[in-house]
Amino acid sequence: MKAFLLSLIDLLPGSLFIYRVRLDGSDDFAPRVISRKCDLLIDGFPRCANTYVYYQLQLASRSAIIAHHLHSWQQYLFAAAWGKPAYRLIREPDQAVSSIVAKQGRSPALAYFQFSVFYYITNFLPNRTLEFEDVTSPQSLEAILKGVCEDCGLNYTPVDSQQVVDLLATRTNHKNSETHPLDPDALGFGASLMRRMAKRAYLSAVDQKRNSKL
Repeated sequence: MKAFLLSLIDLLPGSLFIYRVRLDGSDDFAPRVISRKCDLLIDGFPRCANTYVYYQLQLASRSAIIAHHLHSWQQYLFAAAWGKPAYRLIREPDQAVSSIVAKQGRSPALAYFQFSVFYYITNFLPNRTLEFEDVTSPQSLEAILKGVCEDCGLNYTPVDSQQVVDLLATRTNHKNSETHPLDPDALGFGASLMRRMAKRAYLSAVDQKRNSKL
């Protein structure tokens, strides 16, 4: 119930800034709310390689101020208002939801609902979409990091992959859990409905990205 209520609160523009009070500023890699002093935003639904990509980008440009890890569409609303470059990570919804159910025990219906809200709304806000398969491939990720730094006017330094491995290993909240695919036939009516919505939001986001290249 608490997670569902937080999802409803997130629908209210401006509620995002509650996190300014909650976040601990002593951690250099802690989630950051978008602000005018940020250089860019990179975020996405949980389990879409947010942590991995953020570490890579922060290490590639250590002085960059990056808004990240709030998993809220409002980050993109205020990034647009302040003219900040915004990047959106996306993963096929069944994969993302299966992963978050395994990691957090979240209900599939709620996870699909949150996925749908995030991508349906951000489909109408300025951003560049980065697909999970691309950012988790070392070959394409380097080109993506260079492109982001160039677009945002940031210096780029090649990343030592061991630094990323060490960060992931020492920050226990980001360790992966074994993931088992969800059985669509075993989902209840509500979860199945939310799943269809999530699929549509995903396809719309990916179509936007691919059409923008034409």
